[in-house]
Amino acid sequence: MSTSNIKNKLKKTSKSDKKWIEKAKYRKENSAWLDISFAIAVKIMSKLKENKKLNEFPQSQKQLAKALDCSPQYVNKLLKGTENLQIETITRIEGILDLILIEVPEFETMFEFEANNFKSYSESEEIIDSETSTANYQTLLESTIYSEDSECNFKLVA
Repeated sequence: MSTSNIKNKLKKTSKSDKKWIEKAKYRKENSAWLDISFAIAVKIMSKLKENKKLNEFPQSQKQLAKALDCSPQYVNKLLKGTENLQIETITRIEGILDLILIEVPEFETMFEFEANNFKSYSESEEIIDSETSTANYQTLLESTIYSEDSECNFKLVA
């Protein structure tokens, strides 16, 4: 049999597997959340291993599944690091394992305020000068406002 006949026979009988190309494209397109999902899976597995050493609950994927009220197959899928996790699932796992998986930076909005005919406001015993102060939004809303005049113009400037 000649080389060309062998090549032709191989082309006819062999299967062309192009799934790996699709998987590679998927990984590239979703790398941001896949990396985070993988990091979460590693943290969960490390915590389960630590719990096993300390004899604490949950110690296994099966016990974690029971605590999450889901199937062991779903936990296995989570621990492969390829599952797009919902915030609800993440917080449930954090509560069960007493572990922080995702940390959201605290957001605080600061406002400056301008006041006409307005001397100061106070929160508790602290009095703050309105002409030079900045305060966070919650503090401003919770504070008691004092004015010398019944007409007080108060304006928040972000």
